[in-house]
Amino acid sequence: MKYVLGVDGGNTKTDYMVFTADGALVRHKRYGTISHERFPEAFDKTRELLAAHIGEVLDGLAEPEDVAAAFGLAGLDMPFQGDKLKEIISDTGFKLFGAANDGVLGIKAAAPNGYGVCSINGTGTVAAGIDPKGTFRQVSGVHPFSGDEGGGGELTRQTARRVYDELFRFGRPTAMTGRLLNLLEITDKHLYQEVYLNRVYNDIKDWQVSDIMLDCALDGDAVASEALETVGTEMARSAAGCARELDFTGVVIDVVWAGSLWIKPKTPLMRDAFKREFNRLLDCDANFISLNMPPASGAVLWALELNNGAFPQGGLKAKVMDQIQQIKM
Repeated sequence: MKYVLGVDGGNTKTDYMVFTADGALVRHKRYGTISHERFPEAFDKTRELLAAHIGEVLDGLAEPEDVAAAFGLAGLDMPFQGDKLKEIISDTGFKLFGAANDGVLGIKAAAPNGYGVCSINGTGTVAAGIDPKGTFRQVSGVHPFSGDEGGGGELTRQTARRVYDELFRFGRPTAMTGRLLNLLEITDKHLYQEVYLNRVYNDIKDWQVSDIMLDCALDGDAVASEALETVGTEMARSAAGCARELDFTGVVIDVVWAGSLWIKPKTPLMRDAFKREFNRLLDCDANFISLNMPPASGAVLWALELNNGAFPQGGLKAKVMDQIQQIKM
């Protein structure tokens, strides 16, 4: 096909990138989220928004049936969600397309051969994997029972919990307590629960609380450090569990880190714990890679793979990545 379309559909925004089959950027558009989990109308709203967006993105270029497309979508966590979202994509007119959880895009963007495992540690978390045969698996991402121990929201909860433990449950002393009480502007510990629940997510953001744990760990606080090591270990268990469901026989597993807490860590504690646990569980020496490109680049490379029959390498891949780097995202 003459054109390919890469779609990164996250929880807050959706990026659409149209390229020619030989790797030339044609069009980039950004809209709000199309995730069915963000709307009361659920899948009906996703269908409405996707149709409208595609109409604008491909206007004057081609019909969807003449475009190879790859979709990385937040909210594609379970089989029934995948079936419904693929139905919507097909009804929009696409014939040649792939669709999976948006964690797959990190693999396509950063793993040299387009297969491996991606661990996302940002606002939320998920582990996704693709093996050399093209089989896809996902572990976690459906909180609370699937081991989603990382992400900014979870660090916020863990910080608040450890402060509560020290104040009321014989918890170990931690510098996080004083810093969080100062942030909340309270001196009476008995106001802690009321003030915290009223202010966090309103005038105090979760990242301000999670940063307390990160900063205290950086200063050597034992409770904060152990908490971050636990996060790293638990996230490794999800990523390694995902890899176990796939076939990486005879190849080194490329593990892609994505999300702000992996890409811009204030402390190496989570990463180091992740590496140790991942390699221990699988008895391997994995190759760990940070995702430093927009995830949408993975969608474009995946779409080219579908269209051309092979994952882009060499000059074609470099051409695509260079053009995406020049886009103001």
